[in-house]
Amino acid sequence: MPNVLIKVPATIEGLTAIRTLTAAGISVNVTIIFSVKRYQEVLESYLLGLEERLEKGLEISTIHSVASFFVSRVDTEIDSRLDSVNLGRLRGMAALANARLAYKHFCEVKESARWQKISAKGGNLQRPLWASTGVKDPAYDPTLYVMDLIANQTVNTMPENTLNSVRTSNKFSGDTISGRYSHSQDHLNLLKDIGIDIEEIALKLEVEGIDKFIKPWIELIGVVERAALA
Repeated sequence: MPNVLIKVPATIEGLTAIRTLTAAGISVNVTIIFSVKRYQEVLESYLLGLEERLEKGLEISTIHSVASFFVSRVDTEIDSRLDSVNLGRLRGMAALANARLAYKHFCEVKESARWQKISAKGGNLQRPLWASTGVKDPAYDPTLYVMDLIANQTVNTMPENTLNSVRTSNKFSGDTISGRYSHSQDHLNLLKDIGIDIEEIALKLEVEGIDKFIKPWIELIGVVERAALA
């Protein structure tokens, strides 16, 4: 259906699925992205799928996509490690830095000659979607992962209580991503220097995220099978 985006996890195996589905003219919602490196691979898969269709002379203007980059879970994992080494002053900054650097890559691709060629043929950008944007730590401002991740052409999904906090907040200050890339990279470099590797954490969170999808997926298959036999 034209208004449906098929959800695909951003695992190594999922990258092939993203390209294949896009090349087949199917819109995708890529999910469970935790690192800039994997985000880059996801966006590349989408571009390759569009280019594959163009090579065959097929339409691409009806294809849409979002890349769901998870936010709060990164801080939850890193904050606990910072607490264990008495570096609590660095808490609550890694997830924003990580997401901002993903957006930096998005902008670089959007401004590239490669994308301009695809866009001229009717291609739609794969928009960054900030997921898991409700704070897990009650000490944090409930609007943290919304107000501090605002930029053009992004999407933010949030739980209702976070949405209500945003509605009543007077802190809106426009773009809070662009121009903060250097500081974001410095922060991730600092974490790596003290033994906290964002790539290692991203892989751990990816595995945990996939596990959380398996049970409801199996339950869904069971429901469909029972309905088919009824």
